[in-house]
Parts: sequence; C-alpha cells; structure tokens
Amino acid sequence: MPIVQTQFSGLTPTRRATMPRNEIRWAAQDLGSLEDLYWDHIAPGLRAEDIDVHKPHATILTQRYPGLDYALREKHDLTVGEFLKTVVGLEEEPPEDPIPEKVRTALENYLDRPKLTHRRSDATVETIRSRLERYLRTYVDVNDDNILDNLSDPSAEGGEQDRVMAVFYRLEDELGSDRTKRKYLSRVQQFYSWLERRGKAEFDPTTAVLDEFGWESSPSDPIPLQPDQVAGLYGAASTSSERVMVAALAAWGLRTGEVARLKSNQIILDEDPRIEFESRKNGPGSVSLIYGLDPLADRLDQLVENGDKDWNGFLFPSSSSSSGHVSPDTIRNRFTRLANAADVDMDGETPTPKMARRYWYEAYTSAQGRLLEIVDEFKEDQGSTSTDVITSHYLSEERKRKLRRQAMRSELKAAFERG
Repeated sequence: MPIVQTQFSGLTPTRRATMPRNEIRWAAQDLGSLEDLYWDHIAPGLRAEDIDVHKPHATILTQRYPGLDYALREKHDLTVGEFLKTVVGLEEEPPEDPIPEKVRTALENYLDRPKLTHRRSDATVETIRSRLERYLRTYVDVNDDNILDNLSDPSAEGGEQDRVMAVFYRLEDELGSDRTKRKYLSRVQQFYSWLERRGKAEFDPTTAVLDEFGWESSPSDPIPLQPDQVAGLYGAASTSSERVMVAALAAWGLRTGEVARLKSNQIILDEDPRIEFESRKNGPGSVSLIYGLDPLADRLDQLVENGDKDWNGFLFPSSSSSSGHVSPDTIRNRFTRLANAADVDMDGETPTPKMARRYWYEAYTSAQGRLLEIVDEFKEDQGSTSTDVITSHYLSEERKRKLRRQAMRSELKAAFERG
C-alpha cells in the first residue's frame, strides 16, 4: 500500500491584501463583511498611528471613511458608532482593567500560543482578543467573580452555567445581529475548550447557551475550508480515528453519514484504490482514493491489531448503537471538538464537516482548471486553435483521467502537507 508522508511544520497565516479605501465598495457589503473590513483594512491604519483599535473611534472613521458612513446609514440603518459597538463589539474601556490577574494570565497564554500566532494574522488575533476581553469584563461586571474560580469543581457546573447565561443575556442586549452573537459564543467556547485541555477546567459551562437564545446563522451554501485550515485540522488530529475522519471528508469528499457508515469491505486496495458504494445520493458509486491512504492504513491496522474478534468492520464502530457504527451527529461532534482544539474557525464560527467536504469540491475544480492548462500547452505545441481537437484526438480517456488525478493529488498534497 502506498504510504503518504505528511509534515505540518512552519504553518503561516494567509493574509488578506489591504485595499485602497477608494476601491472598497462599502455599500455592496453586508454587516459581516464590513466587520471583517474593520479588522483587515481599517484597524491596521489606526494601529500605525498608535490609535487603540479596540475602542470605538466613531468620529475618526466617519471622517476618513465616508463610504462606510453612507453604507451603514443607508443600507443598515446604523451610525458608525452603533456599528462599532453592536457589530464589531468594541466598547469604551473602563478606567482600570477589571479582569482578575490570573484570568488575564490565562488569556495571554491562550493568545500567545505558537499554534495561534503562527497561523493567524495580527488582525485575526486582535479580533479574538477583543471578543474574549469583552466577555471576561462582562462576566466580572455581572457576577462580581472570575471565570476560573468555579471551573475546577464539577459540582459547581449548574451554578456556573447560570452565571455564564447571565453574561450572555447582557451581551444579547448589547450586541447587534445573531451572527455577531454566535461569533462571540464560538470564540468563548474555544477558550473554555483550551482551559479544559490545560487542566484549568473540568467542564464547559456554555453548552446550553445556543439552545437558550436560538441565534440563527445566515442561510447560505457551506463555505469551503482553506488549505491551511485543512492542514490545521489534520495536524491537530491525535488519533487514527481523527486523521481518517479528516481525510474522508476533505480528501475523499464523503458526506458525514457516509463517513459514519464507512466499512472495510467497501475499500478496494488494488492498483486503483477506491471506495465502493452500493448506492449513493447524487454521486458516483465509486470514490477514488487519490490521497490519504496513510491515515486509512493506520486506522485499519489499529482496528485489526486491537485483537477484538467481534470487530464488525466499520471504521467508526459503536457497541452501543444497533447499527454497529457511530451516528452522523457523533462525527459532527468529533469534528467540532477537533476544530476547537486546532483553533480553526470560519469567520468566528466553528466549521462543520460540510465545509471540509466543500473543500474537496474546490480542490477538484482547481484540478480541472490545471488540466485545461495542460491541454492549452498541448494545443500550442501542436499548433492547434481548438481545445476540443486536442481533448478528442490527442488525449485518450485514460490519459485525461491520469492527468486529472495527478492534478487532484497535487491539490490535496498542498493542503495536507502545507508547511
């Protein structure tokens, strides 16, 4: 079986190019995009002048960015000041920092981790800081307490959930859209997950917040993960189960339910490695394993070497399920925990398995584009003006398939071995 070597060192953040202010179409942006533009475009300029980007400097922005002022007033019925406070989430800083010293230390340790600072832009780290500091200050203001005092006592979980809920009731009144509130919640949940991993918390007190408020996310097609985010997820995977889950979603393009039900007898490991399906919704019955044989081999070896004579052949078995395998919800929950551990987020929210599968489609589209580039080179070499002539007469179906697989393998390798 071919073995794929993977390296995940030296990851660097993808930085968005700064646009001249007169090239930004302010009125065409939704509030989420305007918030991103604050951190990615406006904040760097303010910072260069030693202006605190975590405070709402409405007057400065109104004067310097009339397009932003117009878009907010005419399209969103907001002033610049209201936008900075309710959408971006900025607030006037109190005379003294109310965050207790040991909580401040934990926050700084969280923000200073190489895993965060090496993969994220300065603007992204500042966004994370702003949201967490606001949550922590509000917690102190509402509860006259700090978040660490009760997290080490499992018997205090009920009371701590009430205290956290009180904080989000305050933020519910102060923040604007459901999208912004979900961003705050997602960031806070990732912080609590980190505290658990560091042994500073025995539980996450935010689990009931979303059910309580029901903040809705904007309906849209899943946004694909970026290659560095795929690398982050795979690099954070510490078990063969987690690694093959990421590979199945992002390298093989399987649906969440297909991952949960995947069985060893579906996997064909010959000269053309593939997964065979008896029936498959809106997709081919055979999925080529172009990349990702290494985590698959590790997972199969582990299941076999465990010596469990009752193993039922599922890659994600479950002894408590009548089906013999885990449910799609279990895969989603495992993916969520992995994303939080990897500090991978999509515009402030935890990504879903659909976003990993969507990456596969993006990679496939890119591979198709590379195939067309190769055909164009053939066309020039042959002195032909028609791409159709080249694809019909000079490239057999087998040759086109081989070139397409090579291009796709390069796309996947660039993500899984990004470094």
